[in-house]
Amino acid sequence: MLALQPLPLPPDALAERARQVLASAGHEPERRWGIPLFFAIALLMTYLGMEEAPLAVRLPLAIAGAAIYSLVFVRFGLVAGFAMVFFLSWRLPFPTSPQTWYFGTAAVLLLAALALPVWGLVRSLGAARGWAAPGT
Repeated sequence: MLALQPLPLPPDALAERARQVLASAGHEPERRWGIPLFFAIALLMTYLGMEEAPLAVRLPLAIAGAAIYSLVFVRFGLVAGFAMVFFLSWRLPFPTSPQTWYFGTAAVLLLAALALPVWGLVRSLGAARGWAAPGT
């Protein structure tokens, strides 16, 4: 059985070290009120947008949904967050035949949705193109 090793620093020193690391990275924990505000708004909107169900079902699902929204927006950014919202709210089935009356609309929406990650990739690469020869 594996024995637990004591922490080399007391918990207060660990918390202080975490504050120092966050402050040196440009994050000030005292000024990060935007994330809880976003979570609260996402929770409210998710809860209000749900279908009728008992509170014991709706509230945990709304909290989980708001947590996922917040995680994606905070961790991966606006482009990934908006792409997630776009695909979660997709209500138009993609046709398998070009003869269907809504094929053009679905194709334009799909191309717009695919253009978003391509644009993000090009923006993130900046001047360093992945297909350029090394040293050019």
